[in-house]
Amino acid sequence: MAFFIPGLTVLLITLFPLSAQDTGSLEIVYHQKTFRHLKGSSAELSCKANYNFELCEVIDVFWLYTAKNIELTDPRKYFTTVNETDMGNNRRSRLIVTKIFRVTAGDSGRYQCKAECNRGEETAMGHFITIIVGE
Repeated sequence: MAFFIPGLTVLLITLFPLSAQDTGSLEIVYHQKTFRHLKGSSAELSCKANYNFELCEVIDVFWLYTAKNIELTDPRKYFTTVNETDMGNNRRSRLIVTKIFRVTAGDSGRYQCKAECNRGEETAMGHFITIIVGE
């Protein structure tokens, strides 16, 4: 917007920084880490998916073991809890925590949280989490 005053032109610009809510309908949030666990102990993976319910409707959020590209869903090996919060303005936040029972050397490797927006076909993936299992 410009105002004209004799002998002077003033240009007014308003800047609005983008918040995480404004960048899209789906995002994954968690810290990139390396965990060390003793063989036979339990490991826990946690991530948060923030999404626009109006644009996505239903989302799927899960952890992947990237070496084999498999979802951590076997109930004999993994236990996943889900907690969802309504943030207002059609925004929701879903916390996914997956516990790996009795880790073995075969569980060593990289894991990644993935979310899929069913309505808009948008996908988001987080950082790699590394688990190292020792004796």
